[in-house]
Parts: sequence; structure tokens; C-alpha cells
Amino acid sequence: RRAIVLSSMITRSEIPQLCIILHDKIEAAMIKLYKTIVGEKTVTEAMIWDAVRVVSQAVDADVRYFSEVFPENLMLASLSMRTYYGELLSKNLKAWLRTSPPITDLTMTLYSHLNRLHAQLNRLQANTNMGNFSAGPLELLPLASLFQPFVGKWIDHVGENLPQWAKYDLLRRETWRSASASNGSHSSGSILHSA
Repeated sequence: RRAIVLSSMITRSEIPQLCIILHDKIEAAMIKLYKTIVGEKTVTEAMIWDAVRVVSQAVDADVRYFSEVFPENLMLASLSMRTYYGELLSKNLKAWLRTSPPITDLTMTLYSHLNRLHAQLNRLQANTNMGNFSAGPLELLPLASLFQPFVGKWIDHVGENLPQWAKYDLLRRETWRSASASNGSHSSGSILHSA
């Protein structure tokens, strides 16, 4: 019995040191995974798109499947969110936005997916009590202000191209169907029209 108790005490006393080693190894693996997507090249919109997808899936898997496996002291959920989002994706997104990239169809979709990632991270933070950790809650980027220039560019782009789109008979080829029988609204795949 003494051997079992002594072994248990040694293991418990070693947990903090083991968590530090695990933390460093897991963080290095997270950085390696992320860099296989983004690499050391100039960050592009497509790379950010891929990174958002990978970060979302990796954080979800770490929280859902692996947090219960590792010691609570490791705080895997916090480590995952801080590493993937706070240290990697946020920096790459800011670097890409500083280049004043041109507006594309993918830009507004990327904005939408980043908003979904923010919602996911907020939900996970609430469920994992990250606010109680010494580092405090994860600070998310202010997406609305970061993407505001793109909204203006997109409005200008649509305004400039709408006459050309109409010129090519886009509106006549649309199939209009009632969106709501009660209010008589109609919709198409590209524009919204109220009767």
C-alpha cells in the first residue's frame, strides 16, 4: 500500500512539471500544423480562408475530444484558442489587411466565416471558463472595423458593375419566386425585389 500511495504522491507532485512539458510540445505541434497551411510565404486571402477553416476545426476538436484526456492543469481549450487564433490567425489576418488587398467575392465570405469563428470562440470560452484563467479571456479582433473598408469597396464595386450586369440581361434570366406569400416579396439568387 505504501508503494501505491508514494507513487500516487510522486505523480501528483510531478503534474505541474509534466503540464509545462506537454504545453510546450502541444503548442509546437499546433504551430507546425498551422504553418503547413499558411507557411512562411506572403499571406493571401486564400491562405486566410484555409487557416480559418483549420483553426475552427482544430479548436473544436481540442475542446470536444482532447480536453478531457489531458490534465485539467494543461488547460488545453485555452491553449488551443490562444495559439491558433490569438498567436497565429490574428497576426496573419492583420498582416493581410495591412496590404490593402483588392476586394473579391471571397472577401465578404471570409468576413462571414470569421464572424462564425468568433461566435464559436465566444461560445467555447463561456463553456470552458477561460475568464477564470490567469491570462483572462481571449481578446477577439474587431472584425467590423477591420473589414469596414471592404464594405465600402464592395458597395462601390456593385454600383460600378450593376449597369453592366443589367446590360447583359441578367435580370430577365432570373427566376423569381415568392419568398413570402403573406407580404408578396420576391427574391432571386442575385438581388432582392419587393413588389
